[in-house]
Amino acid sequence: MIGFPLDTTLTLKDSLKDYSISPDSMGYWQAAKEKRPELQLLEEKVNMAESGVELSKSRFMPEVMLTANYYMLNPNPFNNFSNEVGHDYMIGLVAKVPIFHWGDRLHTLNAAKLEKEATQAELENNKEKIRLQVQQEIFKVQEAVKQVETTNTSLNQAEENLEMTQDNFEEGMAKTTDVLEAQAMWQKAYASKIEAQTELQLAWLAFQKAIGQLKL
Repeated sequence: MIGFPLDTTLTLKDSLKDYSISPDSMGYWQAAKEKRPELQLLEEKVNMAESGVELSKSRFMPEVMLTANYYMLNPNPFNNFSNEVGHDYMIGLVAKVPIFHWGDRLHTLNAAKLEKEATQAELENNKEKIRLQVQQEIFKVQEAVKQVETTNTSLNQAEENLEMTQDNFEEGMAKTTDVLEAQAMWQKAYASKIEAQTELQLAWLAFQKAIGQLKL
């Protein structure tokens, strides 16, 4: 499946490790606002809607156009059409003032304002959802960290119990079944630790995605 020969010796690297997280969510929320692509897209939509409102407002404003022309004529009409180059220039100012527009420009402006308000509301709604998501993921990481700590304690106790039982067995003070039972308890505690570390890894990845640090 990975393209290696069947007799290749593979050494898997342990990717499970412990994480810690601050309970203060404000910094993580700020990171999410800056990194989450959906918020960036909605902010661009709000900016575009704002531009649409300004464009609609501009339709109510006078339009002024300045023109300038420079002419070179031969023959020269300014000197009895003599065989020489005559020069002339013209400067013009054109103003267009909207007086009556049958309400269509007002409707366009209102529609642009409503579009901006709807986009802004969508942005704020998504911000609130992502803020709650970040907070939830922080709680999940914190709970996963506590679970790892609990399993570490249980594993240490199982190791001490196994060592004590083996010592007692060597001294003839414990039976084989006692050693097997202690080994089973250690194996169960070790499996619980691996499971807790796996859950912590998954919680950490979900948290990184929530604050925009991980693109999946």
